Amino acid sequence: MSDAFFMTIRWLVVVCVVAALTPVRAADVPAERRTSAGDMFAAGGKVEVRDRVAGDAFLAGGRVSLDGVVAGDAFAVGGKVSVNKNVDQDLYAVGGNIVVVGDIGQHVRAAGGDITIAPNANIGGKATLAGGHIEIKGAVGSHLTGAAESVEIDAPIKGNVELSARDIDIGPHADIGGTLTYWSAQPARIDPAAKIAGAVQHHAVDMPRGMHHMGMAALVVGSMFVFLAFAVLGGLLLLLLPNFTGTVERAFASSPGKSFLLGLAVFFVLPLVAILFMLTIIGIPFGLLLFFVYPLVLMIGYVTAAFFIGDRAVSALRKDKPLTAGYRILGLAGALVLLALLQALPLIGGVIAFVVVLMGLGAWTLSLYNRYHSAPGA
Repeated sequence: MSDAFFMTIRWLVVVCVVAALTPVRAADVPAERRTSAGDMFAAGGKVEVRDRVAGDAFLAGGRVSLDGVVAGDAFAVGGKVSVNKNVDQDLYAVGGNIVVVGDIGQHVRAAGGDITIAPNANIGGKATLAGGHIEIKGAVGSHLTGAAESVEIDAPIKGNVELSARDIDIGPHADIGGTLTYWSAQPARIDPAAKIAGAVQHHAVDMPRGMHHMGMAALVVGSMFVFLAFAVLGGLLLLLLPNFTGTVERAFASSPGKSFLLGLAVFFVLPLVAILFMLTIIGIPFGLLLFFVYPLVLMIGYVTAAFFIGDRAVSALRKDKPLTAGYRILGLAGALVLLALLQALPLIGGVIAFVVVLMGLGAWTLSLYNRYHSAPGA
């Protein structure tokens, strides 16, 4: 499995799951409808929070901007996440680009493409970060653990620092109160003015044969897990709905344009329905349930498209021989590998994954619609 494959799937299953991509501003929703026991729930294409949140904040969108103080924990998922005000307790963030400017009272746990702790930021507790590039210019009040392609530290860190990265830069304003331990193929660049109270321990890793202590190992294991998850899901669909999966594939083949448009509609509508449920206190459980189901819906769409590709390939190779369940599973596995390779292509890889999900999702919707209208009494 390639890095691009795992990142694309993670984006689909995590970020797009909760990013509704329909403009919603949390500040425009009445407080009694967007909060429960002081907590805030908000999702949309652009989420801006400017008011104080008395409890925890759960935010998801294409662009998330936290401009109000959060008294509890903050959970933020989006293409771009900006934390511009204080979070009194913990911050959990996932996104393509994460910037922390405000003060965090306790711990920060974040994963993304680029993670920046700005100079004015102050993290009271530990920071656990994983991403493509990590830049720390703000103070960390306890230990720092990071895994990335490159890491820059130019700020005071009161505890120990553990890093796994290809490139590590320790700037002149770095002041590490404990030991610096890092895993890298090359020595870290440490400015002479940097202060490190404890020992500096370098564990040489022969890349690419070696793995980053955290990042690469998690990537490989995660990629295998994702592949197995799709394969198992396909097997369950084939076992539980053998006839209907064939019906869905026929809809996929006969109406590709309609499948794409229906998939696009469902992709937007389901999160919007979940948001509408969450505008009322009684509807919050139903809205949360839809958000939890949404990843499974996207996965089913992806597996359906893979089934279609695999079945067509096996049928072409076996000519007129029957398409048994075993051969269908083999075809599914081959299609998943093929899609992984296609998604590794620069620029268009993510587009391929997105279109595949929409096509499969639309084929299911079209099949369910046709079955409903063909049922007696419909």
